[in-house]
Amino acid sequence: MADAPRGYATDSGLVEAKDAAAPVFYYAALLAAGSVAAIWETAVRQPSMYLDPGGGPPRYIATLATLAGAALGWFVSVRRRRAGGQHDRLAWLLVAASLPAGASAPLWFLAFREPILFCLAAVLAPAATAAAVAAALVTARHALQPAAALDVFGQALRPLRLVASLTVLAALAASTTLLGLIRSACLVGMALAVCAMWTPTLCTFLGTRRPHARTSVAHAALVALVGNAAAFVASARWVGLSEPLAFVHDIAFAHTGRAQRLVITSGQKGFALFLDGQLKVSTVDEQRYYEALVHPAMAVASYRERVAVLGAGDGFAEREILRYPDVRHVTVVVADRTLADLARRSPWLRARSHDSMLSPRVHVIEEEPIVWLMQETEAAEPEFDVVVVDLPDPRSYVEAKSYSRYFYRRLARRLAPGGIASVQATSAFRSPTTFATIEATIREAPLFTLTYRAPISLLGEWGFVLASRRQVEPPRIAPAGLTFLDDASMAQLFQVASDTHPTQAVEANTLYRAPIVEIFAREQHAQAP
Repeated sequence: MADAPRGYATDSGLVEAKDAAAPVFYYAALLAAGSVAAIWETAVRQPSMYLDPGGGPPRYIATLATLAGAALGWFVSVRRRRAGGQHDRLAWLLVAASLPAGASAPLWFLAFREPILFCLAAVLAPAATAAAVAAALVTARHALQPAAALDVFGQALRPLRLVASLTVLAALAASTTLLGLIRSACLVGMALAVCAMWTPTLCTFLGTRRPHARTSVAHAALVALVGNAAAFVASARWVGLSEPLAFVHDIAFAHTGRAQRLVITSGQKGFALFLDGQLKVSTVDEQRYYEALVHPAMAVASYRERVAVLGAGDGFAEREILRYPDVRHVTVVVADRTLADLARRSPWLRARSHDSMLSPRVHVIEEEPIVWLMQETEAAEPEFDVVVVDLPDPRSYVEAKSYSRYFYRRLARRLAPGGIASVQATSAFRSPTTFATIEATIREAPLFTLTYRAPISLLGEWGFVLASRRQVEPPRIAPAGLTFLDDASMAQLFQVASDTHPTQAVEANTLYRAPIVEIFAREQHAQAP
């Protein structure tokens, strides 16, 4: 070992002063941690995030791809074991492993709204990573064989070194939650690239490689390291550095549209959709929310040929509306069509919404709902038999304008003589005064109102208001084939609990005076843990 690289132990009497096995130990620890992390990310974490909630290929496809890739990598490495050049081959294999490991999460992220790419990601990411990692580990066993004489295993049993190594590995594992899915994958890719850069130097130290041998593998490893580091930094354009901390589960997809920030998280075998940080829909209970939002209004409407949906555009309200064969035209008005476009392309949303956004009966208009209601020409706009209002809660004065007396007056002008509107009105239990303010404002439109509540798993008891130009009776019959509502539960929606009444007098919300914002903020603060 006389030609060992700078900083390594030599055979010139300094072996006792410098730990000859230390470089091999740290290299082996980094290689093992990077390999395990790469397989975990691509074969377990990412498929469970994207495939378990459904909407794409089954989870076992990724498992089979991982096993097939590992078998292929092992077979090829064993067949080429006697060909020589193990040290350079090991470095190249580590470069090959760092690329799919680092690119796997960005691939899943970008493929979320593309069905074909989504299926390819489920196969290519785990298969390519497993093949390269398996081949690298088999090759490393022979390329690093001279290290057996250095008692590397004994180094791992030294208490301080063992504790320090475990602490570092545990910190890196815990940081994956803080970093988010994309940056975690890039970090794994960087670790494997560092191993690839280290391999020629370590093999020279062990005497399995000629000193100063020229090779391009170091440059390739450097390119892989820089590429993963660049992806790590660039990922902030998709997911902010602090954004993963704002959500309980990992972020599977995010996009900033013209008027809103859309984030989809994945956890407990389900997706959750957030708009501007506010939970909009979850796989756990979306059927409860949208069945309660749509079907009471559809049940009491005199006609259902023309229906308008104000807000969202995720396809779930449209799915419930299209259950009725007499619906001929559905107009969806959204301030930002990002979600509506995603609902037409994403495998998850398409599967959950039954491709409702692709129906020829559904037409999307990108416009602020209140602006759309204001737009009237000499040729009168079509009157709607049913209008479903599913707009964000009045957290600010921007959202509050869609809860104003002016908004509901314009809405009333769009209703057919026998038409009816269904309005989501926040939680009648957690924010009863806000709920009462919305109802009082609708009455000044002037419209008749009929309130009801529905138990939603993640949102709690949620309130809705039916608004019409005529007095309506609570519906008694629910359509067949629903998941949540039947005749009995439909009647229970309209049984008002005594603890959902406001504790103070309320006034109507207007464009110029919006007390609903302060009321809602106060009630949300009172309910905060």
